[in-house]
Amino acid sequence: MKARVFTNLTVLLACLLSGDASGQTIWEAFNDHKVGPSTSPNATGYDLRGTGTGGLLKDIATGASLTAALAVEEEGGPSDDFGLCVAPNAGSPADLFFAGKCMIGGSVAAGQPDNPGIVGVRNSLAGVVRLRFNNLDPAKRYKFRGTCSRGGNYNDRWTIFKIVEADGSAAAHTDGSANRNLFTASTFPASGIAADEVVLNSGDNKAGSLAGWDNINAGADGTFAIEARHYQGTAPFGNPPAGAYGYAFNAIYLAEVPATGILNITANPENKLVAAGSTAQFTVGASSANPITYQWQSTTPGGDIFTNIGGATGVTYTTPALTAAQDNTKFRVRVTAGGDSALSGEATLRVDGVIPAITAVTGSTNRNAIYIFFSEPMNLGSLATPGNYSINNGLTVTSATVLDPQTVKLSTSAQVSGQLYKVTVKSVTDAAGNPVPANSTKTFTGYDLVPGTVSLEIWLGITGSLAEFLVDPRYPESPDRDFAAPALDS
Repeated sequence: MKARVFTNLTVLLACLLSGDASGQTIWEAFNDHKVGPSTSPNATGYDLRGTGTGGLLKDIATGASLTAALAVEEEGGPSDDFGLCVAPNAGSPADLFFAGKCMIGGSVAAGQPDNPGIVGVRNSLAGVVRLRFNNLDPAKRYKFRGTCSRGGNYNDRWTIFKIVEADGSAAAHTDGSANRNLFTASTFPASGIAADEVVLNSGDNKAGSLAGWDNINAGADGTFAIEARHYQGTAPFGNPPAGAYGYAFNAIYLAEVPATGILNITANPENKLVAAGSTAQFTVGASSANPITYQWQSTTPGGDIFTNIGGATGVTYTTPALTAAQDNTKFRVRVTAGGDSALSGEATLRVDGVIPAITAVTGSTNRNAIYIFFSEPMNLGSLATPGNYSINNGLTVTSATVLDPQTVKLSTSAQVSGQLYKVTVKSVTDAAGNPVPANSTKTFTGYDLVPGTVSLEIWLGITGSLAEFLVDPRYPESPDRDFAAPALDS
């Protein structure tokens, strides 16, 4: 596994201080859905489910109450009050952002402090959990971040978050995963979601992705809200319509920053992951009644000090051809209009020069599928294209299903027990765009009964009763995984 799995970690703390004229934050506030041993005493602990909960927020630096307030609202069926949630991975974006402020999750069994509490939202009940922020200053701007981590490997459980009732904002989400467990309209157009929405694989999110918006204009009424709904659309992986529910935020952040006059950042540049030898393009959105000028800036790889890039004065900046030595460079842009100036959020560039490879191929125990394993996270679209695979000896590939970013299941015609097969892979790339060497091959043998082994079949995403499992259309002929194991221990 390559270091680029941790795509966005280096930008987290710095991005809190960007996007405003002075680089200063007036105040910051955190709220923990369920207070635990490591929750800051200066964070509030309002329950983030149930209409009528909430109250004044507190300055995390001093513990003083602010005029800004949180009010929780619900529509449709009542939200669920689930107990178990697992903390995101150490060093992940959510872990770094909320460390010492909020306990996102925890499990005694996993050796973590216990913090049982996560909010469930169900499409079947048309459930909406709305976090409304009131008493905000129309002359200031605001930043919001939120996360949750069920940590259950539930690839079918997704939540869509939407900012509403704001007079303006700029998306500032952080995907900490290798497989787009958080996506927007621009990063996954097939979803068809709106520009002010973001979708999170809330059923897992141990990768610690964050939903967020910068430069939020609360308008004359001094209010805006974030809504959470169970997502049922298309996702880069998993099957959202099969998920029984999704999860709303259990840790949130709000900060007040100075406004930048009539100049507003409307779209921050996004993080990029590219293959060595290619270029990367960054774009910013800004609005003002006055003419706008742009000056792009960058750091040295791994650095935090920004300097101007010569000649980079347009709304879009395209790098020269990149090398692996430029990995972990950060970019931002200063926009100026009239007497106003503002900095965009920061974007991190990851440059990958490692060529992916096939590590193993195994046949299924039902002799109707094979599993191909790769050395690193792959491009999910190329991984799921059946035409990128062929098998000799008359075996045909009928479908390709991504099981995780490094594993694909190919459904095949009937395999012959004990027959040696060779699979050829073409046009499959890693997440950065590096291709597997053309016509890479691996062999596997059609499954044969072997003394001392057991065939294990697994169906994923079934959360109901045994009766519901038995009528699932995949049972009994189409398990998600089937393989031979030397032992079975329940």
